[in-house]
Amino acid sequence: MTRPSNDSLNAAWDLIDHSQLILVVMHTNPDGDALGSGIALTLGLRQQGKEAHLVCPQPTPLIYEFLNPGDIVEPEAPAGVPDLAVVVDCDRADRVGALQGLVNQARRVLVVDHHPPTSDFGDVRLSHDGYAATAEVVHYLLAHRSVPVTGRMAEALMTGLITDTGGFRFSNTRPETLEMAASLARAGASVADISRRVYDSRTLAGLKLLARALASLQSSPAGTVAWARLSADDFAETGAAPEDTEGFVNVVHSLRGADVAALLREEQPGVVRISLRSRGAAVVSQAAEALGGGGHALAAACVLEASLDDAEERLLQELRKWTAF
Repeated sequence: MTRPSNDSLNAAWDLIDHSQLILVVMHTNPDGDALGSGIALTLGLRQQGKEAHLVCPQPTPLIYEFLNPGDIVEPEAPAGVPDLAVVVDCDRADRVGALQGLVNQARRVLVVDHHPPTSDFGDVRLSHDGYAATAEVVHYLLAHRSVPVTGRMAEALMTGLITDTGGFRFSNTRPETLEMAASLARAGASVADISRRVYDSRTLAGLKLLARALASLQSSPAGTVAWARLSADDFAETGAAPEDTEGFVNVVHSLRGADVAALLREEQPGVVRISLRSRGAAVVSQAAEALGGGGHALAAACVLEASLDDAEERLLQELRKWTAF
């Protein structure tokens, strides 16, 4: 698979062509791929004369401020029923949080995603889990109509590629991914600059939080599973924010011999977010789905309404089913 089919791309553009007011939305707690894809797509739609609005009620994480989201990401949707809602980097309306009702009111819905399907939501679905990032899908969509990729759009799409491939280190990095990155670099996006901003620019509070995560590090008897945990007190006492944990799970995953890594974050009492990574021996999406979440075979997540101790126990019980724990 190198690109979406012409039929699916034509169907997506048919929806766009017959729409004027377009609402672009992302999943809650947007990451680099959601933001980068949303920004590039919105700018591309505006080039086509569309009234496109990228809406996210949540503040942009500081590490992505270099994308200059302040002049394009809107905290509230414009008045009126959208002709088209474009759901980016997820495939269900309930993943967009407070904007779900407006998405459901839209006259048509286009899904642009790269995760394994969890629903048949949308009038047209431009989605396949074989792509490294939603940014790849957006790039193909824009190229199908020969929409010029400006320097800002290239930077946004490159951010999506870099963050969802771990800086082109993960196994989801395909030859086509690197070819796309090369074309974006020619359009003005700097791999070095984006990587530095995303991976090598942490706050003091964030580094103190990382120290606490590493102090909690444990591994299973066989050494195949490693996990770390952060309590609500850890966040409060260091002054760190949830966004400061970007990439922490990959640090845990660097433990030699660990096929699976997990990071548990109690961002508020009674709510624990879990990020999972695998090198391939285990399919972590199965564990995540069993706990009410989902994701890719090698990268998945879930949210548990439980204490940190209970969430840890439930996670380990599930991982014992899927790993050589």
